[in-house]
Amino acid sequence: MLIVTYSQYSDLGLLYAMVKKVPFYKGKKEYNKAKETKSIAFSGAIAIIFIASLALIISSFFIKNLAPNTINSLRVIALIIILQQIFFFYQNHLKVEKKFLMIGKTLLVYSITYFIFILILIIKFRLEGVFFASLIAYAIVLFYIFKKEKFKFKIIIMPKKVLQLIRFGFPLLTIGIMSIFLLSIDKLMIIKFMDKVQLGYYSIATTLSWIIYFIPQTISYVMLPHFLERYGEKEDKLYLKSHLFQPTSIISYLMPVVMGLVFITVPVAIYYILPKYIAGIMPAKILICAIFFMSIIVAANSFLITINKERKILLLQAVSIMLAIILNYVFIIRGYGINGIAIATAMSYFFY
Repeated sequence: MLIVTYSQYSDLGLLYAMVKKVPFYKGKKEYNKAKETKSIAFSGAIAIIFIASLALIISSFFIKNLAPNTINSLRVIALIIILQQIFFFYQNHLKVEKKFLMIGKTLLVYSITYFIFILILIIKFRLEGVFFASLIAYAIVLFYIFKKEKFKFKIIIMPKKVLQLIRFGFPLLTIGIMSIFLLSIDKLMIIKFMDKVQLGYYSIATTLSWIIYFIPQTISYVMLPHFLERYGEKEDKLYLKSHLFQPTSIISYLMPVVMGLVFITVPVAIYYILPKYIAGIMPAKILICAIFFMSIIVAANSFLITINKERKILLLQAVSIMLAIILNYVFIIRGYGINGIAIATAMSYFFY
C-alpha cells in the first residue's frame, strides 16, 4: 500500500503547477495557455506514471523471494497507480474549474465502490482483494467522470515545457509533503520513544483534531482557485485584500464555536463509550486548541502561494519542524508523556 500512497507524488509537481497556472491564465483571459497547460501537465504526469508502472511490472518478474500472491499484487498495483494518477489529474482539473460539487460526487462514488468490492473480494483473495477492489473502484469512478463531464485532453509531447512546469510546481509539492510531516511529527516521536498503548491514547486526540482541521482545509481548497484567478486579472496584491481577510475572519469566529462544542462533548462521549481511552482526553483538549493556530493561516498560505512566495512558507515549515522535533524530544525525556507531546505540538503550531 505504501507504493500506492507515495505514487501520488510521482508527477513531481506537475499537477500543482496546473492548479496554480490555469486559474491565473483564466484571470488574464489567456484561455489557450490555460488549456495547453492542462494538456502538458496531463501528458507529463501520465508519461511519468507509465514509466513507474512499467518498471514495477518488469521488476516483478525478477523478484525471487516473494510469494506468488505478493508478486500478483505488485502487478495489480502497477495498474492501480496509472488509474490513480488519471483520477488525481481530473480531481485537480475539476478544482481549477471550481466544480467542487462534482469533486464531492466522485469521491463518494469511489468510496462506496471501494467499500462494496472490498467486502466482496477480501474474503476470497485477502490482500490481493484489497488491491483488486481499489483497481475496480478507480475504473468505475473514472468511467463516471468521463460520462458526466465529457472533457478531453490532448497528449502533447513537449519535454521542455514539462520540465518548466515541474520546476514551477515542485516547491508546491514540497510544501504539501512538509505540511504532512509537520502534522505527523508527534505521532512519529511517540512511535520512536514510547509504546503502542500511548500511541493508541494519542490517536483519539489526533483524530479529533484532524476532523476539526478539515473545515479550514476545505475552505482553503475552495479558496485557492479564486485567489489565483483574481490575481491573474490585475496582478495586484491589494486586489486580493478582501479575499485574504474575509476568510480569515470567518475561520477566526467559526473555529472557536466548533472547538468549544467538541471540547465539551467529546470528553463525555469518551468517558461513556470509550472508557479505556480516558487517558487521551487531555491531549485531545490540547490539540483541539492547537489546531486553531493552523486554521487561521490557511488564507495566508493561499495568498503567499498566489504571489509566488513559496520559499517563505518552506522556510517557516522547516523551522517549525525542527522546533517540533526538539520540543517533543525535550518533553519526552522530561517524562511529560503524551500530554507533553501535545503541548510541544501546540507550541510548534503557534510558531508556524
